[in-house]
Amino acid sequence: MELKDTVELMNSDDYKERFKAEYYQTKIRYEKLKKFNNKIEAYERMPYFNKNTWDEPKHDCPSDLLMTQQRTMGDYLHTRSLHFVSCRNVYMHDYSGSAYGTLHSKNQYIRNCKY
Repeated sequence: MELKDTVELMNSDDYKERFKAEYYQTKIRYEKLKKFNNKIEAYERMPYFNKNTWDEPKHDCPSDLLMTQQRTMGDYLHTRSLHFVSCRNVYMHDYSGSAYGTLHSKNQYIRNCKY
């Protein structure tokens, strides 16, 4: 899924569809930032003699600020998921293996949950 795939959901009159779009957009950005932060961290942890085999990831912000942004986005995604479980009786979970998740009713989640 890409950001452009969320446009129809974002323009919906149904607030649950708009919620999905907001969640997916944040998740897409979070995953891209996570991938970028992993590259930065891998480069920083790489032994000095191997650094000439990789290009250093270019970033304008300090890496600790990017990591804080990633952590905050992850907390936000978690909070939004909890909000929908407790307040809207909808559970954000991924049964398909997708990184973006799908919305299911709480009852469906309970039936399908593997403990």
